[in-house]
Amino acid sequence: MERERVSVTVVDDYEVVARGVEKVINDSRFPIRVVEFALNKQPRENIDIALVDTFGAGEIHTIPLADLRVGWIDKLVVYTWNTDPYLVQVALSNGVAGYLHKGLPQDHLCQSLMRIHAGETVVDLGGTAPPAALDWPGRTEYGLTPGESEVLALITRGKSNSEIAEACFISINTVKYRIRHLYRKIGVSTRAQAVAWALKHDFDIDVVRKKRQNS
Repeated sequence: MERERVSVTVVDDYEVVARGVEKVINDSRFPIRVVEFALNKQPRENIDIALVDTFGAGEIHTIPLADLRVGWIDKLVVYTWNTDPYLVQVALSNGVAGYLHKGLPQDHLCQSLMRIHAGETVVDLGGTAPPAALDWPGRTEYGLTPGESEVLALITRGKSNSEIAEACFISINTVKYRIRHLYRKIGVSTRAQAVAWALKHDFDIDVVRKKRQNS
């Protein structure tokens, strides 16, 4: 008999982000399937886990947890780049069953979802430490966030904004927001200047991701 699959829905204001996360889950080797869900509309079946992508909502404070905590959704899980311990505690105090980092590899993400379905409360930050202990190019001297660092590394590879959005599973507006902020932090105003600056500061995408994973 085929094992019953865990049903997961991805909640995000940006369809392109939700579709990217859905593909990662559906293509995994785990018995997990993604189902459609719309706020204020009862789905055709009960859903085991709602994976809440915080890019669409901005931050955990503005996610409509009350709207999501309905009878046909069993567990809520926050899915985010932000590893701020305070936000983790805010989420857990609001009754979420998990807090997962968006940098988790496919198998790691799906294993965490399976553990949550089995009844565990899982905080999986992808091996990261609290922000003060993290390290990636540009963090200490220029105050770049891990997301900004990754965007800058992709810019050095000649990626367009739309290609960066697809690679990072974020919206085009989020890409533009990060670019504006990182430009200001490193003191440049054009893409060419940003590339020149990045090449002097070890901003190869493989280096950036390796340092983030090892931190």
